Amino acid sequence: MRETAQFKALGVSDFRTKAARELRDTSYARRGISFLHQASRYRGKANYRDAIYLAYGTSVPNQLSGLVDDVLVVLKGFAAMAGAYCSLRVGKTAWIDFADDLDRKRAISISPRMFGDR
Repeated sequence: MRETAQFKALGVSDFRTKAARELRDTSYARRGISFLHQASRYRGKANYRDAIYLAYGTSVPNQLSGLVDDVLVVLKGFAAMAGAYCSLRVGKTAWIDFADDLDRKRAISISPRMFGDR
């Protein structure tokens, strides 16, 4: 997107301006955004941006009061999307085998069964 003539004509380097966002959104409306694009984008934000804010400033305890609950909500949503994506990509038999294995050996409380056997 940033390499297109239309984007370069705007004379900007990001999508913070209204014109740049409209150009980006129009492009996405034509071709869509896949789960893997979304997953990569979220990983980047979680790894590189959010961690900085959690370790900086004197009011961190106040900011963290709802963070753990919010992170769990995001984790459940992301796990549901990842599970749905993977179940469709690998097929029903392989997904059921994988989910069974995770149920037997998982170290976290979120079960792959929350996605159903697709």
